[in-house]
Amino acid sequence: MRIKHFLLLLLITGLTSGGIYAQERVISGVILDEMDQGPLVGANIVLKGTTIGTITDAEGKYSLKVPGNIASEVLVVSYIGYKKKEVPIDNRTQINVSLSMDVQELGEVVVTSFGIEQEKKSINYAVQELESKELVEGRQENLVNALQGKIAGVQITSASGAPGASSEILIRGATSLSGNNQPLFVVDGIPIDNSAVEGGGNRAMDINPNDIESLTVLKGPAAAALYGLDAANGAIIITTKKGAAGRVKVDVSSSLSIDKAMRFPEQQGMYSRGTQGLSDLESRYSWGPMFRRDEKVYDNLGDFFRTGVSHKEDISISGGSEKATFYLSASNFDQKGIIPETDYNRTSILLKGSAQLSEKLQVGASANYIMTKNKRGLSGDSGGWLLNLMSWPRDDNMSVYENPDGTKRWLIPSLGTNQSDNPLWTAHNNPVDDNVDRILANAFISYDPFDWMNITYRIGRDRYSQYYSRLVSPNTGGTPDGAMRELERQRQITTSTFNISMDKKIGENFRVSLLMGNNVQEDKGRSLTTSGSGFINPSLFSINNMETVRAEQYKSLRRVVGVYGDLKIDYKGMAYINFTGRNDWSSTLPKNNNSFFYPSVSAGVIFSEFIGGDKYFFSFGKLRASYAEVGADTGPYKLSPVLDRSYRKGGKFKNYHTAGNPNLKPETTISKEIGAELKFFHGRLGVDFSLYDTESRDMIITTRITPASGYIIQTFNSGTIVNKGVELMLTGQPLKGDFNWTIDANISRNTSELKELPSFVSEFPQTYAQLTGTGRGSSLIGEPVLGVVGAAYKRTEEGRMVIGEDGYPVIDDEKQFIADRTPDWIIGLTNTVEYKNFTLSMLWDFRIGGDVWNVTKNRLVSYGLSKETERRNTGIVFDGVVEVEEGVYEENTKEVVLTESFYRYNYGAVDENFIEDGSWARLRFLSLGYRLPQNLVSRWGMSDFSINITGRNLLLFTPYSGSDPETSSVGASIGGSGTAGLDYGNVPSTRGLTIGFKASF
Repeated sequence: MRIKHFLLLLLITGLTSGGIYAQERVISGVILDEMDQGPLVGANIVLKGTTIGTITDAEGKYSLKVPGNIASEVLVVSYIGYKKKEVPIDNRTQINVSLSMDVQELGEVVVTSFGIEQEKKSINYAVQELESKELVEGRQENLVNALQGKIAGVQITSASGAPGASSEILIRGATSLSGNNQPLFVVDGIPIDNSAVEGGGNRAMDINPNDIESLTVLKGPAAAALYGLDAANGAIIITTKKGAAGRVKVDVSSSLSIDKAMRFPEQQGMYSRGTQGLSDLESRYSWGPMFRRDEKVYDNLGDFFRTGVSHKEDISISGGSEKATFYLSASNFDQKGIIPETDYNRTSILLKGSAQLSEKLQVGASANYIMTKNKRGLSGDSGGWLLNLMSWPRDDNMSVYENPDGTKRWLIPSLGTNQSDNPLWTAHNNPVDDNVDRILANAFISYDPFDWMNITYRIGRDRYSQYYSRLVSPNTGGTPDGAMRELERQRQITTSTFNISMDKKIGENFRVSLLMGNNVQEDKGRSLTTSGSGFINPSLFSINNMETVRAEQYKSLRRVVGVYGDLKIDYKGMAYINFTGRNDWSSTLPKNNNSFFYPSVSAGVIFSEFIGGDKYFFSFGKLRASYAEVGADTGPYKLSPVLDRSYRKGGKFKNYHTAGNPNLKPETTISKEIGAELKFFHGRLGVDFSLYDTESRDMIITTRITPASGYIIQTFNSGTIVNKGVELMLTGQPLKGDFNWTIDANISRNTSELKELPSFVSEFPQTYAQLTGTGRGSSLIGEPVLGVVGAAYKRTEEGRMVIGEDGYPVIDDEKQFIADRTPDWIIGLTNTVEYKNFTLSMLWDFRIGGDVWNVTKNRLVSYGLSKETERRNTGIVFDGVVEVEEGVYEENTKEVVLTESFYRYNYGAVDENFIEDGSWARLRFLSLGYRLPQNLVSRWGMSDFSINITGRNLLLFTPYSGSDPETSSVGASIGGSGTAGLDYGNVPSTRGLTIGFKASF
């Protein structure tokens, strides 16, 4: 209620603020492209020498109120990629202006390292930028999900359709086995944390997308080298909105969304509970007789999920003068999940301001407070409820989970707590709460001693507290006395940056830019985990009410100090060469190895400047190349062995299971990239092409060692990963004018190979748990990094399946590499059509290739509920050969029956049977917006008003038989990439519809 009152107060404040000028007059008109006379949407019109200005609407029209006491009689009209024009007013009230293209300005300005703006044409490596409207048009509240299909070379995997679900992001593949593969997130020049704990949401989702002005993706080490070791996997640079000089502006928006589960695994509805074809109500398995005509077959899976509803309210107030600006926003997002008793709420308040204290001195600061509350269900097989849901027998009405007297209803009463729980009972009685309070704050001071020099100091802090609790109520299957776990976690990342930059023209032809800086980062963490088992009073859920209590405390500290330099030489705005170097000192590495230097060099030439001919057809052409190295350290306390408390009777301390390694050294990633950028027809057709080769050496990995050492695992340097890829970005504007059509396509392919592992390691697991008795996500030498290693059928050298004398396939004694979970191609295709005040945009997302391990289907097969098991008790001759003597084979001709034993102990025990093609074509979103005419909006006291309706995941075409090939078994992952393509009882994705409006005053 307090939030609502606060939002209302902000609205009233915004509506009643702002000065009233005397003797106002209104100048209006339209801004057009000089060549085709099409409207320029978003062109800037400013009264020269003042802060009074406006922008054009969807039809290129503008309306500007000019005070009578202003002496200036000139309008300054500008638009990106066009030549600026100054137009005398001459007492006119109607002024139409045509702008001509400026070939030299076709490369727009983008934000790069440390928030420094650079002309895109001067950058010699691949970067992509998204503006605010591109981030919010798909109505995704998780910032990472909003990037899907919009950036070439980026693979994003959403874990599930649960509220607050996390998402994984990889830029140009995985470069580390044990380390973090997620990119660095930087907000207004300050790095922030994007980790996920206890299977919760990735912390980048704390950021309100409506507060973002622009987002730049720095893809390779060359792009992110100045950020140091944390940017070895690339960087995502976020610039939040700020105030502008002029009148106070108020933006209010609201939206309402509904979501439904999109797809479910297909179940059989022919056979009821039992075994060997006989009815047995004491069994969980559905291998019984066929349902009778009068028996009801329950849709327990479909009936379990509900319609999710969410709503969001945003308000922002911004403004300022030539000397100071401010931006204040408040947002509330509330989501009810498709799973009963799950929800997610995020409240965000951002205050940002800057002041020009003198001609040479500027200061600024911002503070963003975020509070999230997430009530979610257990994932995977933890507590068993999702896999139990999918394998619940269909002759039982799962919705009845309590007896008439309120006691718990068991599926098999005779087993009591020695059985799995009804998923609905679990959802209502075993909650998981994950709450976070977070503040992102930074401040800067900037001084220009000369017009060619700037000195900036910036300090920022990312601080959050997390409270996580998991309740296992008494009478839970497998835990009859109940259990409880609580985690209190704090993390504080403080970053200090000092930069001196110089930019000076040397002679007529050269311009030299130099950046020198120092960066210090301190990362402090602490946690307290308290767990207990056995409630003394079964109705009091408190740690103080536990029979057995165990507490664990953890503290960590990591410091990194870096110095760096960046030298750029510009020849006539046509050729550029760039050198960078950085040296870091990390507290997590041994003293002899804690200092490491990594350089980069890049060069580019705008060859179109040396070519004559028609500049309209071939407007711009640039070739670029780069080489870069970047290092990476490890987590704290890997150098020495530590002691752990012994909980056995009489025990005090013991060696922890991890051995230390005092000889660790940094990982090194070397990247080589070449590319080209071409533009035709004055920028209406653009092509950006990149080829890259990245090699990660001396990886810091943690793996098992011989128990004879007294330890189980150890961290050391070993292993090499190579990633190679291609990226293609296409932009086009087939139609321009009253009917405007733009196309953006992002196409990428990445291949990876694990080149080296320690001699005593044959397989490197990417998941902590084996998802079946024989298989898990793993890497093998000579194979792609994101693999699956598991049980497979025995085959001949020619690939024919070997059949045993009994007529059934033979399971190989050795585990095999059976899947590559990396897509062959990732394609995003965005179309935007504008006609008058209407805007229609859609994003098609394609994945070609890439395997998904459907472990959920494995469970359904074992329990006799997979659609595939409807073929039971039918005859088959397996396509394969029988070994009659060693190395000699004959065609198999023996007919056998598909029995329960075959499905459970042969077919179901072979992991390769559950590897499926994860290709898809998906209509990620379709959005229709309408802006009300300006004359109508003005009568209501507003400057703009728009409404929109957006559909998400409206269409999905895929050969995959599970819920969704875009899946990740979060909770079993190491390093942020290990579980993409693992379907292990995950919450289905959702299909949704959002309606909303935005009003500006």
